Amino acid sequence: MNRFINILKVLSKTGTSIFDSDDNRGKKVLLIIIFGMMMLPIITSYGRLIGHIYDLLESSNMEKYILDIGFLLLSIIAFVFGTFYIIKSFYFSNDLNYYLFLPIKSHELLLGKFIIVLLNQYLIQGFFFLPMVIVYGTKASKGLIYYMYSLIVFVLFPIVPLVLASIISMVIMRFSKFSKHKDLFKLLSGIMSVVIVILINVIMRRYLDFNTDSEDINTIIDTMRHSQNNKVLSIFFQAKPASNALSNSGGLQGILEIVLFLLSTVIGVFIYLIIGKKLYLKGARGLNESGKKNKKIKVRFSKRSKVIAYVIYEIKTIVRTPTFAISYFITGNIWLVYIIIYPIISDMGLREIGQFINNTSGYYTILISIGITMLSFISNPIFYTPVSRNGRNFIINKFIPISYKEQIKGKIIVSVIVGGISLIVYIVLMIILKVKASFILLYILSVAPLLTYISISGLMIDMDSPKLNWESENEIIKNNFNGLMLFLINVGIFIAIFIIVKVLASFFSLASVIMVLTIYTIYLPINIMKLKKLKNTGVNKYKNLVK
Repeated sequence: MNRFINILKVLSKTGTSIFDSDDNRGKKVLLIIIFGMMMLPIITSYGRLIGHIYDLLESSNMEKYILDIGFLLLSIIAFVFGTFYIIKSFYFSNDLNYYLFLPIKSHELLLGKFIIVLLNQYLIQGFFFLPMVIVYGTKASKGLIYYMYSLIVFVLFPIVPLVLASIISMVIMRFSKFSKHKDLFKLLSGIMSVVIVILINVIMRRYLDFNTDSEDINTIIDTMRHSQNNKVLSIFFQAKPASNALSNSGGLQGILEIVLFLLSTVIGVFIYLIIGKKLYLKGARGLNESGKKNKKIKVRFSKRSKVIAYVIYEIKTIVRTPTFAISYFITGNIWLVYIIIYPIISDMGLREIGQFINNTSGYYTILISIGITMLSFISNPIFYTPVSRNGRNFIINKFIPISYKEQIKGKIIVSVIVGGISLIVYIVLMIILKVKASFILLYILSVAPLLTYISISGLMIDMDSPKLNWESENEIIKNNFNGLMLFLINVGIFIAIFIIVKVLASFFSLASVIMVLTIYTIYLPINIMKLKKLKNTGVNKYKNLVK
């Protein structure tokens, strides 16, 4: 038992970036708190939607189906996201080769990795589970037993979907050649995760209309009730007793259902261990290698500028690393489109947005556009991981025939190029919306110094506390406190600009021109000072990052 606990402790440090222990634990807690505060409005809207559906169904005595459908959706979400994470954690983690040659029993490794995956699932499940249970319990006036059952269900519910995902994953990895395509899996899983998140966002936006007719809600319920719902529930066999236990928590039926739920969970774990012992180790041995040999990146210094050559080298490295490619090019840009821009467009329409911008006088619309672009920049890890993404290979930078000053210039240019994709996306969007050319010009002039400032500042912040000893690329992106620092600094400057422009606009005309001049007056001197600092002290700091 002690050995298993020790294994679990080690896995908690190497198997996930959420529960590992390092010097930044306090910072990570702060990040989680801030993220929770940002998600609170969405969770509140989700709870209001459940309450609205409950009120519509209560007259037909169908409110119990909220739990049925809710647990079915939770099962599907746990299964889909669990499949990606299980393959990554069980087979493609960098620590796997160490465990295969240690005197560890197969069931200990299976249980340890499964628990780590389960802990990560609680974060996803909590977003959907807690509002559903709290709203239903409040509306139905449930008592203490209901919430005790809810706690048991919350802890144990993801086990069966993860067991099914694990079995399917182990069969695929044991009997197919898919295991040899590690990079391809990372790329596909990352894209699929983004697509799923976008679909959830779109669906929630579709049904967060509280004027939805009761007939529409009943149609959805009846469709789920009379179609293939029973077959799906039979696959996730823990969903039905969990729903019945909560809806009948006040009587004997609830006790029987919670016992059945516990029994189904135990059976699921038992099946997982039996199949896992037969398949896991055979599928894991020798499969932690990428099936595609890394291609050497040739940089020809004689035919081009050394800075340009280094920029090409960095961009090729980013493109050929799936985690970086997804985070920098896709995730860093598309989430803002669907969280901020898509809701606005879906509520007002493309034509109305363009007309609103063209008919609105003053500097407010440009400031709003700059604020959205700033959030897009800051959310992109390209800005606050220019040094960390090199990892242990950073030592190579000490031997290549490029000076440290040129390398620093190259990293800033890479951040401007890759991060500037957001700027291109918004310019194209404005052209589609038929926004006036004068507005687009003022927008570009205003954003240019901001993009430069964030690129320089992100590099300096990352140089102060780089993460070079990482095992997985995700470690330098998830829970990165540097991004939070960059966010707080730029939000403070943006608020100051807004106040200054608002005051000056009351005394002078041409407020938009004043806004552009104010931005350059603030950002241009700061950018010059930061570049001088990089030239003087930054080069030595960069040089001494690895000795």
